Amino acid sequence: MNLFHHILVPLDGSPHATKALKVALDLARLTNARVEAIHVIDMAQVRQIAHLLNKSVEQVRGELKNKALSILCDADCLARQAGMELATHVAEGIPYEVIVDYADKQGVDLIVIGRIGTRGPRRILIGSVTERILEAARCDVLVVR
Repeated sequence: MNLFHHILVPLDGSPHATKALKVALDLARLTNARVEAIHVIDMAQVRQIAHLLNKSVEQVRGELKNKALSILCDADCLARQAGMELATHVAEGIPYEVIVDYADKQGVDLIVIGRIGTRGPRRILIGSVTERILEAARCDVLVVR
């Protein structure tokens, strides 16, 4: 019996997230698990950026979606280089809520996440999204340092 069947990796473009993806791919290879990567566009950030840069919400949203697709494309390339398949998804909302909800709905049994994302740490060792996922997830969570 395999320990994990379905692994989810939240990606935000940070080095910690890339390291988490590498760990997830290694685990998937060992357990024959399926791996998915998700990038969540934080709509609160979209509105703030739009206001600060005097751009429309749709313009900023489009720019962030392009960035998300680039991050996921890089992740797919990394997976292919490792000889693995990676399903990728872009979503919108509050990152930790979207990630936990997606994991629940898709039957994910492990979330592999970097300890600090692009927003920087809320605390010294663990980023706020990572911390909230640890608190809210119903499946196992592996935090990669």
